[in-house]
Amino acid sequence: MANGFDSVQFMQFQISFIF
Repeated sequence: MANGFDSVQFMQFQISFIF
């Protein structure tokens, strides 16, 4: 269920951490 959403959330988390 949270297959693609997990990837998106992880990417958003990384972006938020980088910025």
